[in-house]
Amino acid sequence: MKPVMNSMESQKPILLISAQPDAKRAEMNLTRTCELDWFRSTLNLNQDSTRIKLISAADDVLPTECCYSGVIIGGSAHSVYENSDWIQELKQFIQKIHHLDIPLLGICFGAQLIAESFGGQIKKGKKLEAGLIEVQLSPAGIQDPLFKDVERTFDIYSYHGDEIFHLPDHTDIQILASNQDYSVQAFRIGLHTRGVQFHPEIGRRRIEEALSQRRQSLIDGRLFTEDEFQQLISDLDRKEFERARRQILKNFDQYFVQTSKSLYD
Repeated sequence: MKPVMNSMESQKPILLISAQPDAKRAEMNLTRTCELDWFRSTLNLNQDSTRIKLISAADDVLPTECCYSGVIIGGSAHSVYENSDWIQELKQFIQKIHHLDIPLLGICFGAQLIAESFGGQIKKGKKLEAGLIEVQLSPAGIQDPLFKDVERTFDIYSYHGDEIFHLPDHTDIQILASNQDYSVQAFRIGLHTRGVQFHPEIGRRRIEEALSQRRQSLIDGRLFTEDEFQQLISDLDRKEFERARRQILKNFDQYFVQTSKSLYD
């Protein structure tokens, strides 16, 4: 995929589908604007940019026609195997976007839902993966445009308890990244659909907020000791993670969204 850069294409619209219901978001002291700003900031867009439109899969109606050059589905406190109407509707939307060859990026819950939409299996993971994690690209990942100019081994923020246990039986699926705890950290389905288990949109400030909010429950639930939790925080100073996360979202924009066709073209 070769990027085509001009002033018109730099405005190609992206649909961001939040998988976090508004009620749950409010419990976390967050708003839709907070989530939107994570992506704007990572892509170096102005705070008042309208290039990315956010809708909630749980609270809004999914579009019947997609006039966007790319779609991103974000994370959620829910699990993809829950029997909720909005999750089932989002799965159908995913299949539609994929078959229309519109670039699609699933993040965390979004990646798991993409996998399940095509016959993959999601289950409770063997451990909670929280904080900065080390991820290794596969040979396919090194060649994939989503990871262009990303080091073969990189650190990035993750927070999930479910895992992609089995990818769909699909002739055009490849694992792009993994680590010692989870074999599927990133994958591709065809030319335009990608899933990543980690969070490239989350920067340091939000990581510190999220971990601090969960500190007591993590320790009380014996998922982490106090020392282990403090290690999660100190990792933010010891490890470099900004470049990789920003590059990944930049690559999705540059090599997928900017080269796609939509009704805006």
